[in-house]
Amino acid sequence: MTYLVFGVRVGIIILSILTVATLMIVDADALTKDEAASQYAQREQAKIKQNDTGVQHPDTKLNVISLDISRTCKLIKSAKCPTINNLIPYDTTNQKYIGKFVDNHRAKSPLKYPSVFYLKANDTIICVACPYDIYIHSKQITVDMPFIYKNNADRTMINNTRDEYHNRYVDNCAYARVAWMPELNVNGTIINLLDDTIQYLKSSCTQTGYNEKVTIQTKPTKHDISTSQAYKTQKWFEEAKKLKTENCIKSTKC
Repeated sequence: MTYLVFGVRVGIIILSILTVATLMIVDADALTKDEAASQYAQREQAKIKQNDTGVQHPDTKLNVISLDISRTCKLIKSAKCPTINNLIPYDTTNQKYIGKFVDNHRAKSPLKYPSVFYLKANDTIICVACPYDIYIHSKQITVDMPFIYKNNADRTMINNTRDEYHNRYVDNCAYARVAWMPELNVNGTIINLLDDTIQYLKSSCTQTGYNEKVTIQTKPTKHDISTSQAYKTQKWFEEAKKLKTENCIKSTKC
């Protein structure tokens, strides 16, 4: 009876291992066109389901930073936009398990749930064109062309100054949109803005060599009111009031 119980327990353990393996392993072939389109659509749908700032607030349970190209840059060809080949050198994933890069896209991962591979990652992993399962649980950086934006709180001009923000937007230290500027001159120092943003998110948004906030000083415009039609009309009425008692037929004052 003792041996029978032991055998049952061993059988259960083996069955459990086989079940987990069945759940984890899928076909390791490269993505078909339909599968690649589906994976891309999943990431894009996640971006669409965002608030009005364009941020989806990922749960960031993984020590992973996902890099992807903006929808705008995917739709147009511009020297101001990166290509997937520009971003691939940043990738530090284990491509054997997360998916190799084939024909400018990441092939299918052999794991059904590739996020489990990085559940206990100590070092921050950079994942380019991540599988959706990793993407939704990581910090995210969308790389775009140069841009400028304003915050509603900064729209009011104070003392002839106003603030605007250039080429980087960060929300909750979990999502960033950054311009593709590999050689940005910051006060005489050349930095790679994407590199800096990656380090910024790694440091819990405490370390950066870039300040996106730019204060614009506006010189007040001086107007010569004496040239305006309103001023001339006002003066005409003032003179008319002075001459209201004059007989302009006989007087030389009119």
